[in-house]
Amino acid sequence: MNGLEIPPSLVDSKINAPEHEEGGKKSYRISFGHVGV
Repeated sequence: MNGLEIPPSLVDSKINAPEHEEGGKKSYRISFGHVGV
């Protein structure tokens, strides 16, 4: 997972839950599925 390729939406999700890195990673995967990466 390259941070450079992560869209702002994913970054926002991570910022919304910085304390829950595991939750953030799950959000990443869900977002990636929606993005269609």
